[in-house]
Amino acid sequence: MADAPSPRQRADGLVERSKSLWDIGRWKDAEAQARRAVEADPAYARAQLQLAHVLISTGRGNEGAQLAKGVLSQDPNSAWAMRILGHWHSLQGRHGEAIALAEQAVRASDGDSIALLNLSHTRKQAGDEIGARRAAEQIVARYPDWPDGHVQLAELRHSPAEAAQSYREALRLDPHNDAALAGLAGLSGSMAQYREAVSLAWSALRADVGDKSRQRLFVRSAWIYLALSRVVAPLRGSRRALAEPFGDACAHAFLSTGPNAFARLLFGFRFEVFALAAWSLLLLGMVGAAYLPDDLSVVLVPLLGIPVFIGLAVPFFLFFGVIAAARRLLDFRLVQWAGRGGLRLLLARAAVSGVLLVGVSLIALLAWPAWAGLWGWLLLIGLVLAIQDLTRWREQWRDSRRMAQTGSVRESFAAWVAERSPHWFTPLRLFAFVLLALGAEVALRAFVPSSEAAARLPVMVWAFVVALGCWGLDAGLRAIAARLSLAPRAGRYRAFGRTLIELAWMVAAAMATFAIGGRLLADRPIEALFPILLLPLTVAGGWLALRTARALLVLLGGECGLMVHKLFGRGTAR
Repeated sequence: MADAPSPRQRADGLVERSKSLWDIGRWKDAEAQARRAVEADPAYARAQLQLAHVLISTGRGNEGAQLAKGVLSQDPNSAWAMRILGHWHSLQGRHGEAIALAEQAVRASDGDSIALLNLSHTRKQAGDEIGARRAAEQIVARYPDWPDGHVQLAELRHSPAEAAQSYREALRLDPHNDAALAGLAGLSGSMAQYREAVSLAWSALRADVGDKSRQRLFVRSAWIYLALSRVVAPLRGSRRALAEPFGDACAHAFLSTGPNAFARLLFGFRFEVFALAAWSLLLLGMVGAAYLPDDLSVVLVPLLGIPVFIGLAVPFFLFFGVIAAARRLLDFRLVQWAGRGGLRLLLARAAVSGVLLVGVSLIALLAWPAWAGLWGWLLLIGLVLAIQDLTRWREQWRDSRRMAQTGSVRESFAAWVAERSPHWFTPLRLFAFVLLALGAEVALRAFVPSSEAAARLPVMVWAFVVALGCWGLDAGLRAIAARLSLAPRAGRYRAFGRTLIELAWMVAAAMATFAIGGRLLADRPIEALFPILLLPLTVAGGWLALRTARALLVLLGGECGLMVHKLFGRGTAR
């Protein structure tokens, strides 16, 4: 007769069961098994750490941290306990302590792959992308046959081509790696390789058919492929168009995401559809309000006009997205035609570059001002393409040297920018900018007087009022965050304050462009440049306003949740 398992063996079995339940999302059952493991062997550090991991990950950080601290006091070299405590500090917003514990775990485990991966994640959460990428490259250098290391490096790569290369290496090592399949599917779509995107998204979806994010990735890839395919129109014959290159199972999975084409489009592009529909309804409401009696229209039109004006960011972002997608497709075709490298590819890309289009538009604007409207649209498209070019060049420059090779001027410059960029757009500098712009506007009024009666008060005065209000709110929110001990609540207050300051910067920049640029360009052939300069600021301001509204909703939602928890006695806020 076999001997009964010892308490340590029972605890080991329960820990493994808890891990398996956690991996499939059954968190309550995972916690129950971890508690049973601790009860079976209360002195077993592995059981305590598994329970601590579950508790911290489900929001009960204080209880989990106490367990991890107890293990660490008994075994100061426990890398797992260090990782768990570091994760808790990271959730609390104490990134310095989290990074220190993650580095200590790396030393305690002698560079274990899990410890290095945790260090990379911790630095990424702290905003240190350079350190995160360096840790990921150390993983790849030490453990070149570990797919998760290549996936982590891919997520930290700047250029899509370099990230795709890391994902492909992970798939070479593990053809069924879900994260690599999904990541490469998204990148293939962004690089206009839509057929490959469908194939990869379908492979990732088969691993978990119920995953909504993977379903949406698959449907979006399939729709874009169908829209660009010359085989059939996208709204009919979609089953055959997908079944022939990808198989019947792929076509059936696409059709099962909705009863008709409209439902499948809504499933794949619901955010874009809802945002555009909401903005269109507001626009129609504003137009309809203009035909109401004067007493009502005077009130309703401005009230509806403000969200319509801010919501201009929605159609413009969609428009810019279409332009960027068309450009990526064109670049992909040029590479297929000219091959990688060589003078022919260089000339082909230069012919369709945004910089060239901007230059041609400016020349045409100066030579034929009567057609300023046409040249203005070309200039706007050229600016979008030029920004895309500059972004691609920056990504290639960042990825052209491995970050693990320390000591280079490039890395030092990147570290300098990463360290100082959070402090560039400070409230004090915002007020200095507003005051300088106000002085410039007042000085220009003496040389370029305006006949408009409403222009008696300088425009930058209103920017000063907005900046003062945002500064005051940000200071109050920071004071509230400093008094809160729970980091998620404090983080919501700080995030709302930061977005307010960024919005104030954008408002000040737009008003300065309007007040100064409008006067400098008045009554000149190049006057059509003025709306081109103001439009990106307006769109970006609308996007920041939407982001501020989202931060406010998150803050209010968190506070309402806290009140409900306190009212019904369901625990403390997290």
